[in-house]
Amino acid sequence: MKHRGINVILAVLAFFFISCSADTGKQGNESKAAPLPLIEFKAQVDTATAIVGDIITLTLAVSSEPQLDVKLSETGSQITGLRIVDAGEESPRLVDNRTVFKKWYKLQPDIVGSYIIPPFTASYKDSAGEEREVKTAHVFIEVKSVLKDKQDGAVRDIVDIKPLQEVPRLLSPLIMYGISLALLACAAGALCFYFYKKKKALPEPYKPAHVYALEELEQLNREQLLERGVVKEYYFRLSEIFRRYIERRFNIPAVERTTEELLPDIFNLNAFGSSIKAETREILRHADLVKFATYCPDRLTTENECRKVVRVIEETKEPVTTPEN
Repeated sequence: MKHRGINVILAVLAFFFISCSADTGKQGNESKAAPLPLIEFKAQVDTATAIVGDIITLTLAVSSEPQLDVKLSETGSQITGLRIVDAGEESPRLVDNRTVFKKWYKLQPDIVGSYIIPPFTASYKDSAGEEREVKTAHVFIEVKSVLKDKQDGAVRDIVDIKPLQEVPRLLSPLIMYGISLALLACAAGALCFYFYKKKKALPEPYKPAHVYALEELEQLNREQLLERGVVKEYYFRLSEIFRRYIERRFNIPAVERTTEELLPDIFNLNAFGSSIKAETREILRHADLVKFATYCPDRLTTENECRKVVRVIEETKEPVTTPEN
């Protein structure tokens, strides 16, 4: 019995030492884990396969050491082929002793096909003060058609038009003559009405682009959106009025284009001075911040933006021409 007790004690001690050695080895392996890089920059979408009209969320995530000053390059112009319907960003925050912030875009495809979003770039300065860059990987998106075959999911082929079929005539000759006379009477009446209206109608006078724009701005202010706190809708309307003015005045497609696509054409216009070009760029980008981000200006700033729009319109409107004697 005495020898059996000694064997039990020795077995317990051996188990204890083996457990301590395993814990020490585990801690040693954890201490040898590779350190995180100075900065991590990733781009990803919530789905790589979509159908036409779906909303795809593209997220740019940055994780870096707190002392780094990270700057993202202009990202909106790199997204081509997909419409940006909304955008925003999260404020930087500290997570596990690293600075983390995100920027996101809501994208909508209109055409079936494969899309490749090129790498995005983030720049920072290392401990030696040298400028460094880090890039994301390419993002691939496949857009499929909404037309699916009910059985196997394949896209339906275009079906040929069926050949013409002869319809038997069931109407008697008397009814056919009556219908013909009625059609002739209607045609004669329509012609008389057309010539009568044409004789009375006066040609609509030409209205310059700035007159349209100023009338639309006056109507917008009469609706008192700012007084009711509807700031975002006000900026959408203000931006559309300004873009329609540019389109009518200079024959530039401005309503359906992004700000970055529109600015090069504006900067090539001789009618815009350098100060007016800078003010136009400021108006368009400020409106984008309100429409596509979380920025919400106060009423004084909003009224000042409206005055800027009026000033640019007045500076670039068509010159008044007087008829020659």
